[in-house]
Amino acid sequence: MTTKSSADRFSNPLRQQIVFDGSRTPLKTALFVIVCLAWILPGLIGHDPWKPEEAISFGAIYNLLTGGDWLIPGIAGVPYLVDPPFFTWVGALFATLLSPLLSLHDAARLTSGMFMAVTMLFTALAAVRLLDERAARISVLMLIGSLGLLLRAHEITAQLVPFAGTSIALYGLIRLYQAPNSKGGLFLGLGSGLIALSAGIAPALLLFIIPVVLGRLNKEWRTRQTSSALGIALLIALACGLLWPTLLLLLRSDLPVAAWLPAATGIHALAQGGRPFDPGYFLRLLPWYALPALPVALWIVWRERKQLRQRLELALPFVAFVVMLLGLSLLREPRDDMALPLLLPLIFAAAYGLERLPRGLASFVDWFGMVIFFMFAALLWIGWSAAHTGIPRGAARWVAREAPGYVPQINWLLFALALVLTIIWLFAVFRTRRTNRRAIVNWAAGIALIWMLGNLLWLPAIDHVRSYRATAVAIKTALPVGEKCIAQMGLGDAQRAAFDYHAGLRFVATGDAARTACNFLVVQGVRDRKPALEPTWSLLWEGARPGEVSERFRVYRR
Repeated sequence: MTTKSSADRFSNPLRQQIVFDGSRTPLKTALFVIVCLAWILPGLIGHDPWKPEEAISFGAIYNLLTGGDWLIPGIAGVPYLVDPPFFTWVGALFATLLSPLLSLHDAARLTSGMFMAVTMLFTALAAVRLLDERAARISVLMLIGSLGLLLRAHEITAQLVPFAGTSIALYGLIRLYQAPNSKGGLFLGLGSGLIALSAGIAPALLLFIIPVVLGRLNKEWRTRQTSSALGIALLIALACGLLWPTLLLLLRSDLPVAAWLPAATGIHALAQGGRPFDPGYFLRLLPWYALPALPVALWIVWRERKQLRQRLELALPFVAFVVMLLGLSLLREPRDDMALPLLLPLIFAAAYGLERLPRGLASFVDWFGMVIFFMFAALLWIGWSAAHTGIPRGAARWVAREAPGYVPQINWLLFALALVLTIIWLFAVFRTRRTNRRAIVNWAAGIALIWMLGNLLWLPAIDHVRSYRATAVAIKTALPVGEKCIAQMGLGDAQRAAFDYHAGLRFVATGDAARTACNFLVVQGVRDRKPALEPTWSLLWEGARPGEVSERFRVYRR
């Protein structure tokens, strides 16, 4: 009798419909944990650093680990002063501690996993403080479901530190307004300090504009305790932001201030080179980047705009988003990873508005997500089958064309795990009752499913195409053993970092092949246009990554 009763207790929830209404049951908790793990873990290990941002960020870590200056970030021995070196320090620490178990780049990539876990934790804590306990999981699922976050969350990139810092700082601000005390100020200071250490002082100070604007909206939010806590937070942020510049002035006084000032301040306009100033970039990016939170957030703010001054749960996300959008558009380089902090206030507003969303609109989002992600999952499985069996033939030809030279091998453990997680996704989709929250749960689960299948089934093929390892080894083989004087023309930062890591190649930059003292030259260009060199240079080797249709590398000897 006892055995039968236990079996019934286990099987009954599986036979019943799952209702995502904010309540917690063991089955829903298990599904939530599975979605989170299926999203955050795959992709953190098992592949080389990919271009552009990941190769550059890891290049700075590798440069430090191979004798580089710990105060002056560099790539292949050349200073690379774009951001403060905090992420490089932490990444080097992870790589040093974990490299006996993992490759250097995989160990360094776990730094990103750690900062993403911090972001998820403080997103949940902030949602509980701002809204209620029912908002914690749905906010994390909205974070997981954000299209713009998917790739960046699993890369070696310094921009995950200010993202985590923003989540901590917003949590501190919410605590500060709900119960004015020093704890809220400490969290705000810690979060803004992380931003200052990793992105510069100016982006950190943006967060202190938010309470100024909120105080103007509602005088009740402007108290002496709040001002005192804000003062403490500001001191922490400034101390963190001034740490690196102070060390440079004391220990590296020979380095011109102009060389590190843009990185220390976080003001892109002060930097030389890089992408041109584009204040409208983030606004154009957000319509797809911030799905699914953006439309829900905009709808609820417009619907309840008349209560904005009285409702902190509306005012704080709205003000934080506007302040950060304007500030980041004016300060930061127009790149999609710079927009990550903008996701957080949108998620809080969307979590507030989700239950109030018209049922028809929520059902459309639910239906659209299920159809799209089911189609993508089916394509991934069909493509995997074609790569290993040759059936269907059209899909097999496509795989062979996109990943030439790749030899598929079945990892039965990963195959079984992918199959089990696919079945769990199908079960969760078809056993849940239609509610507004189900739309977000299914969306996040669909994102996690596609990411998980892409990594468990396709990671070796993707790495075969995107890695510079084979290209770097081929270039090194074409050069004489031990050759140190190698000039380069047109090599990007990502390529220099990858060639240094995979083959120990470091180059002398030159803009004119005729003036270099080196007898060997590596040129990065395009497939259809060879560089105009003097006849004294003869081509030794030419190639590119498998499947690359544009980028081309050529090795010349004088």
